[in-house]
Amino acid sequence: MSFLWHWLWDCKNNILKNERKYLMELFRNILYTPNELAGTEEYFTLLHDPCASKYENYISHVEMLWERRIKWAICYRAGTSFKGHNTNNMVESSIRIFKDIV
Repeated sequence: MSFLWHWLWDCKNNILKNERKYLMELFRNILYTPNELAGTEEYFTLLHDPCASKYENYISHVEMLWERRIKWAICYRAGTSFKGHNTNNMVESSIRIFKDIV
């Protein structure tokens, strides 16, 4: 999810500071849906949201991310067992340990 957070805070995207958190929450609603149908509904809710619709670049970015939803949306990864952790947390933890050793 940090990928979208960094995108929202990048000045070149011209997202108003007071709207970044809300736009992030819209995306988070997709990320944490319990099933694919709910994820699709949240996606269309985001696309038609008045605040999100003000930013064509945000909508385009989310559409691009949606095409790869199998890689990041929790509902598509439900059959994968990571003991309550997503792979990014596991990778980041491993890298941190490796850096401490080296």
